[in-house]
Amino acid sequence: MRESGREVRKEKTAFTKLAEILTLSVGILFAGSVVLIFSLSLLSISHVGHLGYIYLCSDRTGLQVLFLGFLVLFLFFASRSRALQSFAGFAEQDEKYRLIRNTLLLIMALMGAVYVLASQFRPVADQWAVISAADHLRHHFFTDFQKGGYIYKYTNQIGLVLTEYSLGLIFGDQNHVLFQLLNVAAYVGIAHEILLVSERLGLRRIYSLFSLLLCLLFAPLIFYTEFVYGNLIGECCSLMAIRFELEYLERPKKRPRLCIFAGVLLALSVVVKQNYLIFGLGMLAYAVIDNLRFHESKGKHAILYISLVSALFLGITVPRSIAEGMTGQELSHGMSASAYVMMGLQDSEHWGPGWWNGYNDRTYEEAGFDPDRQKEAVKKDLEERLLYFKENPGEMIRFFLRKVTSEWGEPSFESLWITRYRETDISLPSWIWAVNTVKGWQVVSGILNYLHIGILFGVLWFIGIILKNGKEAEGLLPYMIIFCGGFVFHLFWEAKAQYTLSYFILLIPVSVCGYHLGLRELRSLSDNRSVRALHPGLWAPAVLIFIVCCLSAMLPLTFIRGDDERYEASLLQYDESGAPKNGSYLIHTNNDSVCMGASGEGMAEGSAEENYLYVFTYQGISHITDPDTSLYLTACERDDSGVYQIEWQSAAGDASQEFKIRQTGENLYTIEHNDQLLTKEGNGYVLKQWVDSDCQRWLFEKEP
Repeated sequence: MRESGREVRKEKTAFTKLAEILTLSVGILFAGSVVLIFSLSLLSISHVGHLGYIYLCSDRTGLQVLFLGFLVLFLFFASRSRALQSFAGFAEQDEKYRLIRNTLLLIMALMGAVYVLASQFRPVADQWAVISAADHLRHHFFTDFQKGGYIYKYTNQIGLVLTEYSLGLIFGDQNHVLFQLLNVAAYVGIAHEILLVSERLGLRRIYSLFSLLLCLLFAPLIFYTEFVYGNLIGECCSLMAIRFELEYLERPKKRPRLCIFAGVLLALSVVVKQNYLIFGLGMLAYAVIDNLRFHESKGKHAILYISLVSALFLGITVPRSIAEGMTGQELSHGMSASAYVMMGLQDSEHWGPGWWNGYNDRTYEEAGFDPDRQKEAVKKDLEERLLYFKENPGEMIRFFLRKVTSEWGEPSFESLWITRYRETDISLPSWIWAVNTVKGWQVVSGILNYLHIGILFGVLWFIGIILKNGKEAEGLLPYMIIFCGGFVFHLFWEAKAQYTLSYFILLIPVSVCGYHLGLRELRSLSDNRSVRALHPGLWAPAVLIFIVCCLSAMLPLTFIRGDDERYEASLLQYDESGAPKNGSYLIHTNNDSVCMGASGEGMAEGSAEENYLYVFTYQGISHITDPDTSLYLTACERDDSGVYQIEWQSAAGDASQEFKIRQTGENLYTIEHNDQLLTKEGNGYVLKQWVDSDCQRWLFEKEP
């Protein structure tokens, strides 16, 4: 490991002892959180369903263990192969290393740009609310900032609104594609910063390239480029701020300007997303430990403290002051933070433990948008919840295990969910549509599940090695501090897998370092051929995996993996691949042999021999036409009772003739339009909600 150039005093003072205690505390908390996440990830997997429901399902524990065993053996023999050793020597050459590094970064940039330009998904929900607020601000419509408005309630979004507003000055309002391309730049920046972390550790350059390769394979980073939010930009700025802090602490006399760079970047990350306050607090904590450890004087750390504290303060207050100046009105302080804590401690059958359920909005509105009144109301609920936990410790443990599983055990970190149900103004290429189907989702999520457990295992290996030699962890201490802060914070705050993504990224260089240390110990064991050379870091993870496998086999653990049937049912409900193949069919309900057909006025009834209809499906959307009349099945406007009427009309080329056909049995299907199902009523046909009747199940008989 590369040393910073400064030496710790040989004599142990009260300051150095305190630094050791703090470092040890971080190490214990980091080890405990990773062991917990790894164990739960072997036992179960979290899925986010169509409506945002959370499903905790059983995972393929045996296959994952076999995968880890194969991965270790593959890396071990690969590391001893002449080909890889030759490549490692090749990568040690400066010019060759830069060529490989820049090529990988260029591939990432191209992948991100192609994905964004080929999809151009429109922002929805909070993303759209922020963009709209920026657009309204430019046109002097301040309703979003007034009582009950979006920004009035979510004041933490002011910085992102002003960012969108500033971009609109040059590139026009609601230009979401520009923001997505900025996310691509941030994605490449994150990968580059992760590479630099590995370089700072003094590993061989092949390991630095391996960390870059992991960023390339870690698909959630690509998918999040579509997310018109501050996640990636904030992560990139925060990682750069940490790097400048570390470079300053190595040579504080020569590089005082790096403090300013760190502060500015940290402030920017807080502006675009206030969650990165945790990164700033982690940077402050590391500065304190470093100060105690080296016990340096003459204000060397004071400059850094001032810069970081100022960044956190300005990142919150400056956007607010600017917005107040632009709107000419004093802004509220938004919802009480205690409402998010209370929501983070609530359980729910569907939304998931601690996930958003509308509690904060509801209590804020009931309090007349007064945060103090909301705080008082929330305080009572919070006291009741904590009392329940105190009286039911088993339920408390169950709740937090479920919450950790839902946040950290979703291998895509919601990236598939946030892009799956998005509209676009262009026709999607087939490869993007395929990823966003139910089957594509399952395939990608399954691959990411193995990558997820592989990264966690590398971190576990790292923890096992540093149990013997803590110096191995010195270069990664600031990242470990921030990870611990994020883990603890989201134990109690509102849960979301997209929140924990920012911290999971920090584990990539830790995992790479773990594989480096583990393979080094394996090679030493192989060379010595002695059990005495067996390092605790080699057998401790194996023991943990054995214990987890025993738990998986002996206990049902339904509270963290009991949603398999519910999840499978939800997949069938929204599976786009269930439509019959393109072709001619006789179509009639399961309990009636009279086939669907077309006449000039409406639905015609006839014999099976004369009513063959043609079904064509593209990207999950089906059209049904009668070849004899060239008319298309069409959903007309709703009537007074809210029911869609059905007619046969000429080709309209719009959504009224678009249906989703889903399989419910052998040759049996439902025909859906806007969440309503085609239903036969007497001699007529309408669209209704699901009533679980044969009048909504359609038999498709293929033309011979």
